[in-house]
Amino acid sequence: MPHPFKLLGIPNDLIRGLEELKIHTPTKVQEEAIPFLMNSGSDLIAQAQTGTGKTAAFGLPLLTKINPRVKEIQGLIIAPTRELAKQIGKHLFRFTKYSEKVFVEVLSGGDNIDRQAAALRRPTHIVVATPGRLLDMIRRKALTLEGVKHLILDEADEMLSMGFRKELTQIFDLTSQRRSTWLFSATFPMAVDRLIKDCMSGQPHFLK
Repeated sequence: MPHPFKLLGIPNDLIRGLEELKIHTPTKVQEEAIPFLMNSGSDLIAQAQTGTGKTAAFGLPLLTKINPRVKEIQGLIIAPTRELAKQIGKHLFRFTKYSEKVFVEVLSGGDNIDRQAAALRRPTHIVVATPGRLLDMIRRKALTLEGVKHLILDEADEMLSMGFRKELTQIFDLTSQRRSTWLFSATFPMAVDRLIKDCMSGQPHFLK
């Protein structure tokens, strides 16, 4: 019998990383999001609470879309807090234990900004960041988002309730060349609906 994650389209090298983390059975959001993101990969809006396995739901498909030989930032994940950004970065690192190396950097407030800027001089494929720190780094010219193909917003409702609307709009503008936007939110207040209407084009796929 094929591995449950294999049935969703996840390759063997990432499945080995999941097995080591004792992740054997997909959660509901993983079952619904992963096949869509693996096959289509276009815009997705998903309702998912904290603790439902959403990092794997977007992280595993994202990792399969990164070309490790292209030394530029191809994936950008925005999270509301330093703690969540670090947690996402740690998960991505662990998922890729048996894969060709995909380099992830976490940029968040509360950590030394010069050290973060120095780390970005190494090849970096995915950046996980809080909105304010990401824009600080762009103003310092420590990174460019020109190569970003996939933008993920995790806990979008939380970011808007924390007052990050302007920063998120700037990040959408700075990644206008992206191929896809994946937005995860526990709730969909009017502010999230407005962000979707203003910043996402076309017809996104909804998962609730």
